Amino acid sequence: MICFRSLGLITALLSSSADAGIDLPRGVYLFDQIEEASAEAEKEEKALAFILSDPDTTCGLCIGATELAFEKLKAHSVIVFINSELTNPWDHVSPMVVTGLSEPQVGHNIPKAVVTSPDMSEIWFQMGYTKLKNEDSYRDARKQVNAILKGEEEPESPADRAIYWPLKGKDLHYTGSFVGLDESGKLRLKMQKDGKLATIPLDRLTPQSAVFARKLAGKEGNSDSEPASADEPELESWTGSNGKTLQARFIRLVDDKVTLEMEDGKTYTLPLDRLAESSRERARELAGE
Repeated sequence: MICFRSLGLITALLSSSADAGIDLPRGVYLFDQIEEASAEAEKEEKALAFILSDPDTTCGLCIGATELAFEKLKAHSVIVFINSELTNPWDHVSPMVVTGLSEPQVGHNIPKAVVTSPDMSEIWFQMGYTKLKNEDSYRDARKQVNAILKGEEEPESPADRAIYWPLKGKDLHYTGSFVGLDESGKLRLKMQKDGKLATIPLDRLTPQSAVFARKLAGKEGNSDSEPASADEPELESWTGSNGKTLQARFIRLVDDKVTLEMEDGKTYTLPLDRLAESSRERARELAGE
């Protein structure tokens, strides 16, 4: 867990160790209760606020910043707490929540928070560790969120943002703006890194990411309409430029680099020219190029 430290803070940190840990107030939801939190936010005409922190932290400053966020954000938002120590905390939230908590401007230090629309489809306000300690930041958040709730201000559209799309069961993500779904139901992204298009099977993403992709495409609830096997990556034989072969699943092709997943689940990224011509063509075919 990352926490700002300096010689002047040692005393404060040590004095807080006896009261280590964060107590969740009544009314705060956990990440696996998001549907209930979303329903309450819709009913009460509030936003959703996601706070990412370590519930077992011994850092007095982090505890204080998290508790201040609980107190201040409840004025306009239903709060969801995300445990930063979970292996895959993003499996249950929209990609917009992941984006709001991962973009560079919110930093790496925790706690941090993002305020979204009740359905998690729009980011309304972001707060890194420094902002969570600043009273003025909460006034700014309240002003902006209330303006959006009253229809006085329009939030940024998801279509105008590079979105973080987490992979199912892995600490990996794609970053790119939504282009659409192709005829087979695969997600097409314009990658943030180089502006190239990438095609990604929905079943490679977390369930919430797949749901959000269909929502952006105007196909909510159509998960059963996709071909049963179209998005199932299968093990294939891939031949290297040296003539050797291996069994792997195609993951993506971006910037002339192909990522393959081995039978044991490990992934490797290598230059496309390390493959034989037939395997290069297969990679381009799977990437939709």
